[in-house]
Amino acid sequence: FIFNLRNIAGRLLGTPAGFRDRDVVYIASIPPVFGDTLATPYPDPLDVSATRNQTVIGYNTAIQAEAWQAGVVLGPDFFSCFLTATNNRFSLFADSLHPNALGHAMMAGLWADVILNGPPTFPMDPCPPPVYIVESLDAYTHGHKQNLLEVADEYYNDAAFALTSVPTELQDGVWITQSNADSGDATADFLSFDAGASPVTVYIAYDAAGAPPTSSTHVFAAVALSSGLSVSDPAIAGGDLTIVQATTVTGTVTIGGTASGGGPASQAYVVIVVP
Repeated sequence: FIFNLRNIAGRLLGTPAGFRDRDVVYIASIPPVFGDTLATPYPDPLDVSATRNQTVIGYNTAIQAEAWQAGVVLGPDFFSCFLTATNNRFSLFADSLHPNALGHAMMAGLWADVILNGPPTFPMDPCPPPVYIVESLDAYTHGHKQNLLEVADEYYNDAAFALTSVPTELQDGVWITQSNADSGDATADFLSFDAGASPVTVYIAYDAAGAPPTSSTHVFAAVALSSGLSVSDPAIAGGDLTIVQATTVTGTVTIGGTASGGGPASQAYVVIVVP
């Protein structure tokens, strides 16, 4: 492994002379693996039973401990920025192996930090995110994920319904998605996350055939946006989800399940956090 890295770096730096002649080569740590299969995550991705991750940890130890030749610089600590003993950001992965769009945006930001400001000290714990994300989002119990979505993207984790029109106010938001199969959940603490220390606006988009879910931490009020949040789900009357919002939100946000607000059964809601 190390031999191959040295060989690639050497060729990029011009050893043998004239091959590529780069001034600097950056080598990042490998991101974590969250499961042996794409669909099933490890119960504890840092446990010794998480065999694929243990292999990644071994590779990263070798990368970080190696005395690199002149011109080779350690790049972002992708492992620690997604997974440590105190911070698990599995919600930024599309499956057990691949980061989603927001995960890739975070990786790009980490690359920019290294190139502009120099290499980090390994391991990075905590690893300040270079882009806005929500923290403490449990991607295991109910499968909640956070992502960047736009028109034509699916907004559930388990259904092919897609966004067909997105209001301007939501286009820079972080979308927190769930499984539509959980639309009957009525628990008061179905979704919880940390919105951060700077005020943000939190929107809940729900099926008006039901009712907005309850929140034990914030008051959500109806809002009219510049255009409708339209979806391809034929069960949504008129094709638009209904929106409620809470403004100047900081810290912990707790929202009940789709059925927590009462009313008839309806499709699962989506949360959009706009910094």
